[in-house]
Amino acid sequence: MGKLFGGLFYLCWVALVVATPVLGVWVASSLIAFYGGPTTLALIGGALLFPVLPLFWEWRATRAFNLALQRRRQLVGKPRRRATFLTRVVARTLFLNLVFLAVLAVWFPKVAFPAVATRGDWFLDGERTPAADRLRADLAAAASGLEWLYALAHHNPYKRQGDDAPPPSSVKPTTEETSVPQPTARRWLPGTSPWKHDAPPPEPPRAQLPQGATWAVGETFWPWEPKPADLSFVDESSLDAVGRSIAAHERDPFLRVKLLHDWVVTRYTYDVEALRTLKIPPQDAATVFQKRVAVCEGYARTLVALGKASGDEIVYLVGDVREESGAVAPIGHAWNAVHLGDSWYLLDATWDDPVTTDGAAAYRTDYLFIPPSLAVFDHLPEQPRWQLLAQPLTRGDFLRQPLARPSLARAGLTLVSPERSTVEVDGPLVLELENPHGLWVAVHVTPEKGGADVECGLSNDARLRFTCTLPERQVSTVRLYGHAAREGVFDSIVAIRATHR
Repeated sequence: MGKLFGGLFYLCWVALVVATPVLGVWVASSLIAFYGGPTTLALIGGALLFPVLPLFWEWRATRAFNLALQRRRQLVGKPRRRATFLTRVVARTLFLNLVFLAVLAVWFPKVAFPAVATRGDWFLDGERTPAADRLRADLAAAASGLEWLYALAHHNPYKRQGDDAPPPSSVKPTTEETSVPQPTARRWLPGTSPWKHDAPPPEPPRAQLPQGATWAVGETFWPWEPKPADLSFVDESSLDAVGRSIAAHERDPFLRVKLLHDWVVTRYTYDVEALRTLKIPPQDAATVFQKRVAVCEGYARTLVALGKASGDEIVYLVGDVREESGAVAPIGHAWNAVHLGDSWYLLDATWDDPVTTDGAAAYRTDYLFIPPSLAVFDHLPEQPRWQLLAQPLTRGDFLRQPLARPSLARAGLTLVSPERSTVEVDGPLVLELENPHGLWVAVHVTPEKGGADVECGLSNDARLRFTCTLPERQVSTVRLYGHAAREGVFDSIVAIRATHR
């Protein structure tokens, strides 16, 4: 028995000796690649943790030991160092890497996981062999081991006690059918394949869709006409009165929930100042109903309260969303799911009430009954079942896919390349999209270290190809915007983080 425990202890020791420096080297090189450092610097950063710094430390320690011997001339005999050279190097390697990982955990807890999740395979850039794909999948699985650090540091101020209740048993994947190709770039995932632009499009949905709709979602459709309903009939004396008057006016459950959605979107104003200062006032439904000013929590909790009054089951969801740069928003988000018939549907009233660049409020229906396969491009609920997908994405999957807004699907666009949220190029960045409806698409490049925003193309060709020159040796955010006409207010549709070596 003693030998068995001794053998297990030895195996654990060997695993620790091997895994710690490998993890340190991998994280260090991934961080450098994530921040746009050159490949050589990534290699140097990894090599410092093993073997450069441990061997340098051993050389300095040995030199100091020999100098001390020379000063002690009265010693009888020659004292020996207790540990062998190999043991000392292993111990120093473990110490340096553990210190590095501890510092990383304290100073950069939110960065380590995104770095290894999106750039942990930086040394495989350009490789398209089966072996490289298998290694990518293995590295993606290994990156999930650091997700706990991200979750520990990523505080969501919109989450209260009781908001993490498990989803009810009725929560199941929502069926979807579409008449346009999936606007997805998640083709690198195991078991998936790219949509071929020269192949025939999928069959149209079996459901009879209204004009302008391209998606059948459960028993409804997407997108709805971006026109707010006439709410002049609503009794606005209280939240209960709002919900009851809407329920009395509309018996169709989908139209009724749209009225609830429209009331919140048109009556509330987003509290930009609270988000900027992070001094968020109370967001309970009663308080924000009186003030008519709220952040996402207030929008979502109001819909829950309105649903109780109208007889609709609306629940409160929290999780992560992605900003215009493609990065995860630093403080999380809140939105809703609603149970209608036998299916659950997603809606985000906050993001359907955007504030334009001139400070004016707008209205849209992009996130009203949005297909789950589109919602997961920029919304990741804390509990995977609320993705309403048969195969929910992991947080790493969520970060690796390019940021795509619903407007990409609404316009029938398909992003052909690049396939990842973060890419590295030796020269210009080439973007390719299928554009069957002739949408006008503009591409802008914004250097992350500062500098002018540069437009690198504007076109409405059926097959779009943009070649963007990026500033050298830094990271840039490449954004695509779309609009039906050549001039007007363009919607953000895609964002990709690109590094020019």
